[in-house]
Amino acid sequence: MKKARPRPTKDMWEHALTCPLPPSISYELLNTLREHVITYLQFVTHDLVQGDPPAALREIQRVADRLTRITAMTPAALDAALKSLRAPKVRAEASKRVTPIKRP
Repeated sequence: MKKARPRPTKDMWEHALTCPLPPSISYELLNTLREHVITYLQFVTHDLVQGDPPAALREIQRVADRLTRITAMTPAALDAALKSLRAPKVRAEASKRVTPIKRP
């Protein structure tokens, strides 16, 4: 089995911009991807100041598109995460609510 190598930081940015986003993606993963994309945006805006405006503007558009998709998926992922946290608690409370049998 091949050992996974850590990805370089720039590769993480590219991965965050291009990886497929399945409908059932976790909130934690979306949040991590959002952080990587925003970090890349900071890097790109620095390039804009340094002198390659056309390339920087193209990358800013890519970042904006990805952040739009991540933002659209966040409410459903957050809802699923909250439901998974509540489910064990609700089950535990339901098992405590035992209706006593009334005997004549």
